[in-house]
Amino acid sequence: TALAAAAEEAARGQWERAEAGAGTGTPTPTEAFATWALRGLARFIREDFAGAVTAWTAARDQQPDHALTLFFLGWAHERAGDTRAALTSWRGAAHVDPLMVSAHLALAEGHLKLEQPALARQALRAGLDALPGSPELLARLRDIEGGRE
Repeated sequence: TALAAAAEEAARGQWERAEAGAGTGTPTPTEAFATWALRGLARFIREDFAGAVTAWTAARDQQPDHALTLFFLGWAHERAGDTRAALTSWRGAAHVDPLMVSAHLALAEGHLKLEQPALARQALRAGLDALPGSPELLARLRDIEGGRE
């Protein structure tokens, strides 16, 4: 299919071709999630962060419990300048997949950016509830509690 060819272009790093192959119109219901997700990746790579937000929001609407989409949507929001919306998406990713260390770390960093260290610590502790031995979460929590933030 055209979508499969677009995905192959993405795998080769040909993001403009991938986005063009994913089309510009409304995708068919069976291809909607993959199409919007691919468009989001292509737009993010091109640093069209508002476009990535639009595409990944549409993908999220197709599959609201897809943790990776929520995580990427958070980064698109962050890069588009909306840290609060990013936190909402990252919180969703961490809720859907509590084992996603990167979601807990992103939440902590977002809270630190908004000068909310207590919420940053809370995000890391929530991650540690799911993954008690995570070296990344433990190290970041030690950094914050050690007053380095």
